[in-house]
Amino acid sequence: MLPLTTHTTHTGTFANGTDDGDNNNMVPTVADRGTCVAILTDDPDASKPWYQRLAWWCTSLPWVWATTTVLVLVVVGVTLLTIQVRADSSTTPVYDPRAHGEAYNRTAYYVALRDVLLSSSDDAPVVWTTPGSPMERALAWMTLDDPLAPLPFFESHATSDEQAKESTATTLYAYERTRLHQRFALCVLYYTWAGPTWTLEPSHGWLHRHSGIESSGRLADQSIDATHECLWLGVTCTSDNRTSDDHRVVTGLDFGTSNAALKAYGTIPEIVGRLTHLQNLLVFDQQLQGPLPTTLFLLTNLQALDVNTNRLTAIPEALGDHLVHLHTLHLYGNEFRGTLPASFTQLTLLENLRLDDNPALVQDDFWSTMLPSWPLLRTVVTSSTGLGGSLPTEIGTLRQLATVSSNFAPISGTLPTELGLCTGMVQFNVNQPQAMAATTLAGGFQGTLPTELGRWSNLRFLALRGHANLVSTLPWELASWTNVQLLDLDQTAVRGTLPAYVSRWSQLNRLVLSSTDLTGTIPSELGMLSDTLMSMELQDTDLVGTVPVGLCNGGGGVEFVISCDGSAGPNGRDGNQTTTTAAKAFLVCDCCRCLE
Repeated sequence: MLPLTTHTTHTGTFANGTDDGDNNNMVPTVADRGTCVAILTDDPDASKPWYQRLAWWCTSLPWVWATTTVLVLVVVGVTLLTIQVRADSSTTPVYDPRAHGEAYNRTAYYVALRDVLLSSSDDAPVVWTTPGSPMERALAWMTLDDPLAPLPFFESHATSDEQAKESTATTLYAYERTRLHQRFALCVLYYTWAGPTWTLEPSHGWLHRHSGIESSGRLADQSIDATHECLWLGVTCTSDNRTSDDHRVVTGLDFGTSNAALKAYGTIPEIVGRLTHLQNLLVFDQQLQGPLPTTLFLLTNLQALDVNTNRLTAIPEALGDHLVHLHTLHLYGNEFRGTLPASFTQLTLLENLRLDDNPALVQDDFWSTMLPSWPLLRTVVTSSTGLGGSLPTEIGTLRQLATVSSNFAPISGTLPTELGLCTGMVQFNVNQPQAMAATTLAGGFQGTLPTELGRWSNLRFLALRGHANLVSTLPWELASWTNVQLLDLDQTAVRGTLPAYVSRWSQLNRLVLSSTDLTGTIPSELGMLSDTLMSMELQDTDLVGTVPVGLCNGGGGVEFVISCDGSAGPNGRDGNQTTTTAAKAFLVCDCCRCLE
């Protein structure tokens, strides 16, 4: 506050001013006040209260503005810093060991890599750091021995070279995350499946040591393609439509017989679920055991799953709910038990299904419950399982069905006439031992052979061995089977005569009609099959007469199997005729092998 001085009374007024109510003096407006210096030094009314307020504002205004500006800047800075910290804490940590050329820090990279990989895992961190665990070994390899280390965790979004040089801000990008996870998942598979015991060539990749690594651990003068996981043996990748060839994702794993160097032992780890672009998972003829991992449902792009010939024991219940693109499912040759998951009915694109050689897999209504759900089905094999029931009439809707094989499985009921609608049928094999039919299978198939089966013009193999209650003739409609190579009706109640149209089956290689009720003679027309027919089993039938000479003298070397008792027959040649204890008639030939 400036000291007050005495001035003479100012009787004038300020232009456009207002009266302050004191001696008719007017309070000046902002426009009238002029500069603070003029007012403070010349105004005779300096003692007035309004004048003192004006003087204080005039002298303090610069400091007020300065203080306010500083406070605003501080508030804005703190706000921006808080936002940035929160953003950083909500994203995966970023480590850029290649930025500005700084040295590769293994410890920092290990921690950052572990944090990135853990961010998508439900496992406890202790699982990842347990010494000797597959995950710990994989993480250590990617940190210490990986020729591509350190892999980037990010992709720069700089729009020019200058920005790229100046900017240190990076953003974790979807591809880099996928790349890290797929490489890590393959490393874990390597250690889980005893990868160090594999005999691999240098060109096979995987985790063998590479040359060209500097002491600092950085890659020296070596192409990334030389060690990219997409070039490892058994690994298939496709591009994700990026311009760089290095931007590839794993779409296939083939541990099959074509890659004999890859031998898998142990279990299928949950980490396989991280290969989310996988379309084909082929790990067959290996030494795997335990259940299929529940994380298989994450492989929503999977089209083929083949784990045959292992010792796997359980199928995830929700498998079918998620693998909606699956067209091939091979689970045969394992130790699966119980019933199939109900979710299998959701596999509406399924084309090839093999469940055979799983004796503990049991389901009484398999055919009626499951089969109608697979309209595109081409192949179904359930041999040597407990998957049974009767064939539903809906089987006729499976117009692409070509192979049905259910040998030694509890199948029963009648052969529905709708089977004839499956005009692409190539193989229909449903054999069962007669002893099995008499006990557990309620006689197997019953009824007759539908005449509609004559529509199977592409049929090559038909085997219905052991169906003792299948009472039928060979209907003339079957003459259209011109491509058939095998007909096996052993141990059935097929009766009537052997039709001459069999001679039209120009591809016939084996004819098994033993233990049937066939009567009459063998048509002479069958001599036309001398170039193709290799085996004909006729023991224990009611057939009589002579085997066509053309078959015995043909170039095909046909072998007839009949029942012989060693006694002389009507033709006077020992061992060349058949007779039975039931006093059935003689069947004579010059090229028969007696079945003792």
